[in-house]
Amino acid sequence: MEQRPATSSPAASHNAMSPAASAVAGPAGAERVATERIDAMAGSGRLPAGTVALCVAAVAAWKDEPVWLRVALGMAPRHGVAPAALRHVGSLLVLARGTCAERRYLAALAQLFPDVAAMAVSEGPGDGAGDPWAYFEAHFGSVPDRVRLLGELLPDEFVTYARRHAAALHSDVLDPAAAELVLCALNASDFQQEFLRIHVAGARRAGATEIEIAQAAYAATPFSGIAAWPAVAAAIIATRPEADAGPGSAVGRQAEAPPPMDRQVGTVPA
Repeated sequence: MEQRPATSSPAASHNAMSPAASAVAGPAGAERVATERIDAMAGSGRLPAGTVALCVAAVAAWKDEPVWLRVALGMAPRHGVAPAALRHVGSLLVLARGTCAERRYLAALAQLFPDVAAMAVSEGPGDGAGDPWAYFEAHFGSVPDRVRLLGELLPDEFVTYARRHAAALHSDVLDPAAAELVLCALNASDFQQEFLRIHVAGARRAGATEIEIAQAAYAATPFSGIAAWPAVAAAIIATRPEADAGPGSAVGRQAEAPPPMDRQVGTVPA
């Protein structure tokens, strides 16, 4: 019988207290529960613990869970997340969930690491500033209908969106796979199956494995419950190459195989 690692399972971490329930225990108790839960998620798979912390921090900012946000932000640097990468999650939040989520994130970041919160935002390679149509063609393989309609109806907003999209997802401070995984967690927390499919596909293109995608998206369950998982599972299945989705296929081997040992999804690319 296959030997399994003696780590906390997703089911075990799911059974721990929710953010609302942990708050009843008081500030110290809530922080302890958040720390234990995030540690359990970080230890339950092959995704670097720093990336798990970034996913939790982003969802906690969106769901306005300050204790979980503070704990996740405090853990991320200890697990190898560089300051610029930590700051960059704010750019992902403003792109995906708007200024309120970004403001909560940056306020918590300023309390813990004021110098990091004050860092200038990375503008990335600027691919979206030149030809936004070419940028989206390169990013998605073809321009999606929803994006094409934005360009046709609101051309100025389209250019701004392309610039922000390129800066957030193709920055020089956060691995593109980590950026996509954070967005997977955010969309899982809101049961957004269409956007989950988009960002699961993006994470695959950036080199993330199915296990990494699953673990990142599972970071939404403390906030949205296990009901977040069916949308994640559907997105993973929907983005498998049709010809290679069977048992023993390349996709199946990707899901089973660990990532290279030197891979650090949540840190600045070498």
